[in-house]
Amino acid sequence: MVSMKTQELLQNHLEYLCNSVGSRMIGSAQNFRAADYIEQVFHATGLQVYRQRFDCPAWQCDKCGLFVDGVSLPLIVNPFSPSCDITAKIVAVGTLAELQSAQLDNRICVLYGDLSKEPLSWLSNPVYLPSHHREIIELLRKKSPPAVIAVNLSPGYLVPIIEDWDFGIPSITVSSETGLKLLKNPATSVSLHIQSRLKNSFSYNVIGTNVTTNKRRIVLCAHYDTKPYTVGGFDNGSGIATLLTLAQRLTTHKECQIGFEYIAFSGEEYGMGGDTYLAQFGLQVIPFGTEAQHIPSKLDNVLMVINLDGIGALLGTNTAAIISASQQLQETVRRITNSYKGMLVIDPWPASNHYDFYTHHVPTMALNSIGITNLIHHERDTIEWISYAKLEEVVKFVEKVVVEIQDKSLAWARNQI
Repeated sequence: MVSMKTQELLQNHLEYLCNSVGSRMIGSAQNFRAADYIEQVFHATGLQVYRQRFDCPAWQCDKCGLFVDGVSLPLIVNPFSPSCDITAKIVAVGTLAELQSAQLDNRICVLYGDLSKEPLSWLSNPVYLPSHHREIIELLRKKSPPAVIAVNLSPGYLVPIIEDWDFGIPSITVSSETGLKLLKNPATSVSLHIQSRLKNSFSYNVIGTNVTTNKRRIVLCAHYDTKPYTVGGFDNGSGIATLLTLAQRLTTHKECQIGFEYIAFSGEEYGMGGDTYLAQFGLQVIPFGTEAQHIPSKLDNVLMVINLDGIGALLGTNTAAIISASQQLQETVRRITNSYKGMLVIDPWPASNHYDFYTHHVPTMALNSIGITNLIHHERDTIEWISYAKLEEVVKFVEKVVVEIQDKSLAWARNQI
């Protein structure tokens, strides 16, 4: 009976967010609808709810087309791309040296090879901006071709290569198959049409709590925003549905005596939201690869943070990674994880909202899935890939961890600073 109820809660949340709301890109109407739904669920559990607003761009593509010799080719418009109506020959470049020497006046630049082997970070990314990415973007902006076509090098997996609201050059991503056609016919003229809109907007972190930030507490979090071309069943409808279900269950859990703070982050997909949350404690986002000094704040009252991002994949395995925690907390999490035969303990990974906590020396557990690839940020990331039984496994696992550590001291959980 309890099992069916938990899975029903999970299913209801996931279906609403992914099937009723759909894509939840920052600054969009769907993003606002998701925030409203999350707030309603938090309110219904009796939590105190507030929102943290932050500025962000809003982007929408209305029409697009790529034509070679009058034949339409498949594409996706890179998020934040401006509009264009261009017909020109192409110049294909696969290395930085080729890009540096390329003559791009009145030529559409096609990126492949070393230049499009992975999605490029944006220049204003406060956490992760490899020098290779910076050089590519800065060279393109300096040479200012009329448009850029990036070739995704993973056959069958078409996701944007460029996502930068400050880039300013019309750009699209095409599949490997389309890239072959373009590079085999380099003298052919290409026509590119994009009709899009970019404007200033905002989004919200939605926070539900039964304590003040002055009180000792456990923080549970997940992000609800998505990239534009996906409903985000796995990334991260799975995590936010589980967060909402945990809020509904833990508020009535008789064994849970500690305070809870539930954070539904927005902007995770574009490095936003976390800085707004940290600002209330006088803290800032730490660039990747640097070591932060401990700054005393009310965040020191957090016993542990549990981040839920990409869990419950039917063809995957649920995982737990523990970071910036004492040896005894690590051993506790490992022991509890080992009691779930379908879960694994893995090495720490940085790319989600838990980064903002463990870099400020807060004991953090990141829950994820491994074993399924080429799904996130893609249109095929729908709820059919999700197992409600595996999501329930995470719910029970988190409850067990919470019950076991709730009476431990802050010093017990933390590394010595």
